[in-house]
Amino acid sequence: MEQELQLLVQQQVAVAEQTKQQGAYMAGLVHLWVQATEQLRGVMVQTGEQSAGASAASLGPSEMPQMTQDDDPELFLEAFEQMAMKAQWLWATWAPWLGLLLTGETQKAYCGILLANATNYNNVKETILH
Repeated sequence: MEQELQLLVQQQVAVAEQTKQQGAYMAGLVHLWVQATEQLRGVMVQTGEQSAGASAASLGPSEMPQMTQDDDPELFLEAFEQMAMKAQWLWATWAPWLGLLLTGETQKAYCGILLANATNYNNVKETILH
C-alpha cells in the first residue's frame, strides 16, 4: 500500500512538472508570435503594403498552433487570450477563432454549445474548462 502511495505521489509530481513545462512552452509561443507580428507590421510599413484600414486586428488565429491533447486547456486559453489582446482582435471574433484551434475533447465541448452561446468567448471558455 505504501509503495502504491509513493508511486501515486511520483506520478502527481511528474504531471505537475509537465504542466509547468507546457505553460512555459505556450508562453514562449505567444512571445514568438508577438515578435513575428511586430516584424510583419514593420515590413508592411517599410514596403508601403499597409493600407489605412490594416491593423493587428486583421491578423487571424492561423499564426497560433492548434491545441493538442497534451496541452493544458487553461494554459492554452491564457495564451490565446494574450495573443488576442496583443493582436487587438475584436472581442466578437475570439470565440469563433478559438473554435478553429481546438481539437479532441475541447472541440467536442465547443461543438456541444448552443449556437447562441458559441459566439460569446466567456461562455466558450467556461464550457471548455468545466
